[in-house]
Amino acid sequence: MSSLLGSEATLVELADKCSHLFIDEAHHVAARTWQGLRDIFEEKGKTILQFTATPFRRDGKQVEGKSVYTYPLRKAQQAGYFTPINFISLWEYSSPLAERAVASKATEILRRDIEAGYDHLLMARVDTIPRADEIIQVYAQIAPDLAPLVVHSDMPRSEQEAALEALRRRQSRIVVCVAMFGEGFDLPNLKVAALHDVHKSLAVTLQFIGRFTRSHAALGEATIVANAATADVDAALEDLYAQDSDWNFLLRRLSEGANETQLKRSEFAEGFQNVPEGFPISGIRPKMSAVVYRTQCLDWQPSGVKKILDENLILIPPIWNSKGRVLLYILREETPVAWGDTQRVKDLSHHLYLAFWDEQQGLLFINSTNKDANHRDLAKALAGEAVQLIQGENVYRALHDVKRLTLSNLGLLHLLNRA
Repeated sequence: MSSLLGSEATLVELADKCSHLFIDEAHHVAARTWQGLRDIFEEKGKTILQFTATPFRRDGKQVEGKSVYTYPLRKAQQAGYFTPINFISLWEYSSPLAERAVASKATEILRRDIEAGYDHLLMARVDTIPRADEIIQVYAQIAPDLAPLVVHSDMPRSEQEAALEALRRRQSRIVVCVAMFGEGFDLPNLKVAALHDVHKSLAVTLQFIGRFTRSHAALGEATIVANAATADVDAALEDLYAQDSDWNFLLRRLSEGANETQLKRSEFAEGFQNVPEGFPISGIRPKMSAVVYRTQCLDWQPSGVKKILDENLILIPPIWNSKGRVLLYILREETPVAWGDTQRVKDLSHHLYLAFWDEQQGLLFINSTNKDANHRDLAKALAGEAVQLIQGENVYRALHDVKRLTLSNLGLLHLLNRA
């Protein structure tokens, strides 16, 4: 991508002369530079096809586009494209002991694989360059005969290339690297991973594991070693680092679950009609709050909202998803400034309005960033005059049979305050 960014005229000419745009590692499309290239092809009506193993990002940005095909990890393993994964979890709470324990176990696995006739290599993964300088010393003490080396971005390019060449020639069997090798790096012999610093998100974890599970006739299975006692990960990954966890099952479940979520988001966004150009539905992130009205109508009327809106205030006109029964619009509204009483100067606010009609329960949910709005007028426009706001103690019936954990103070403060 960096080679294309020098001239927009070049990008335009490229789009003129190419009929299709194929984007690999398409999770990068959410980045501004990649999006710019994609937008130029899209403006010219060119066909765009995107490929990615992880159509979800840790920063929450959506990969734009309609999902047309998903190839699950489960099938890839069944077809033999990926080898099974062996996960070894260690439980050591002392940091210096943990680093040595992970390095020792990973090195033990590497030696075992080599003795079994497998031409395997070991990668020790850390987060920072200072950590790499620290961990390389551990491996130098444990396995000097395997000539451990380090690779990171602060090294001159020639030194990086020399280190990788040493791996390829088997002059070294162990590499300590910061983050991970870039996308497109291909060295199937990497079969043992020592996670001294674990990845915190599912997307990066899957990309990393993919480095080690590529199948090859002369290679064995992949092994991951990590200290589960100090693994600081997203909630979605906690099960991975539990004791005796089955990564083959869990990674399939996590990957397919995340892909299914992305597919549903894509289908939901596609369900909106007449979406203004340049307005990404998938980029909307409403707060999880709503007022709820009980309705008596047989069907709601989303087009009814147009009767109560001032056209001068509309930024994004009402659009709705008929199948999902969700309405969305954005208003541009002026509000008094907080620092004085004046009519000449006002703050300009952009307020999001969302409505969802639950046909089965006869409930209309309204979400708005404008806390001063009169939602009753909107409710009447969508579901008729007979709407009734659910309020007071009735709201708490939603918590019926929900078991909530309550923590109690058992007098510890009183004890600590005594002499």
